[in-house]
Amino acid sequence: MGKKIDYSRILKITRVILIAIPVIILVFILNKRLVFWGVLGETYSFKKPGVIISSIFPPANVENIEKNIIKNEYYQQILKSPVYFRVEVPFDAKLIDLEMEYQNPSTPIFELGVKKGNVAGSDYFNETIENKIIEKSSFFRTDDLEKGVIFLQKPIETYTEDETGVMKKNITYPYNSFDEFIENIPDDKSIGFYQYDLSTHYLVKNYQSSDTVFMFDKAIRGEHEIVTYVDDENLDFTFFYQERNPWELTEAEDFRVKVYQGDQFVAQFDQATYIPKENLILGKERSLRVFLEKPPRGIYHLKIETDADVIINKFYTYQQLFGFKEQVFLNDPNQSSKFFVTSNTLSFKTDHETGFQTIKANEREQKIEALHNFVSFVVDENIQEVNIPINDVIFRFRGIATLDSETYQKLTSNYIDL
Repeated sequence: MGKKIDYSRILKITRVILIAIPVIILVFILNKRLVFWGVLGETYSFKKPGVIISSIFPPANVENIEKNIIKNEYYQQILKSPVYFRVEVPFDAKLIDLEMEYQNPSTPIFELGVKKGNVAGSDYFNETIENKIIEKSSFFRTDDLEKGVIFLQKPIETYTEDETGVMKKNITYPYNSFDEFIENIPDDKSIGFYQYDLSTHYLVKNYQSSDTVFMFDKAIRGEHEIVTYVDDENLDFTFFYQERNPWELTEAEDFRVKVYQGDQFVAQFDQATYIPKENLILGKERSLRVFLEKPPRGIYHLKIETDADVIINKFYTYQQLFGFKEQVFLNDPNQSSKFFVTSNTLSFKTDHETGFQTIKANEREQKIEALHNFVSFVVDENIQEVNIPINDVIFRFRGIATLDSETYQKLTSNYIDL
């Protein structure tokens, strides 16, 4: 006689499975938002982009998604830098572990950056993934582990004749250590540096201070960074600024300037004034003076921190050498500007049709005829004279932009930022 089948037991198991499946699916979906176990992982697939990790953009900088038939994998080729992707997690993450697979046949320096803030124009914390300049250099390499510095120097080859008349090659190096180099930086050699600040050791030959006041009268908007040189003189800037939309102010008008020499914080100058709405005056201009009495010689950075709607109408300075670092937001369509840079990529963006124009860099021309997106073009790495007919654009570049070529050469000298 056969064994009796317990249909009630099978029915109970089936019910448990039927209930468990949607519960598991629900927990999986909720975990994407609530993250019960504190850890959330997602893999981006070029075949089918996910929710947390976005596609790579802008589209103009990347090829279409392709498939590697041999590996049965999808990939996307980067045409030009920079490119971006967003990671949108549904909670405040203390740590994000990012793993990325890539091929880099030609780009000398490959960096990955995380945006510092969630506002337009925020800078990035960059981490070097690959630096072929260092990895493939034939220069003599010294690793200073204590300072976290890799020091490369070109060998000096000389030939001497021995007693038998045979020429013998001798190889020596200019410096025995990185410290010796820092104490004796040459002014007749090109020096390349990457993620290291030489500003505290900077010397402009035959520099003379002056009592002449220079006025920069091009209206610029929002946060900027000004680079200047000081040698046996006061550091002295006075900024004149106003709120673009004063009727929108509700608490305070904040305007701060932080002064750095290299990575070393020196001083902060600020003006935060509560302005009652009934006392707001349209177009009222305020001022802030940044003054240091004869600080040590070197390059100084003035980081202006303010609201994006604050307009700096002009500033006065006694400094003979100054320039803007990485970006200038020009904000008066009735003005024009000229800058000198050596950045090999120049980028421009306007948010108004009044900013439509043709910008010229030496013999190259670039039309700005679209709103809200950066337009970039590649130029030679020689000094570029950039002519901007209409000051209604954000101008981005690598390094420093100055108002004349002589200032550029003195501020950058033989230092090459890789």
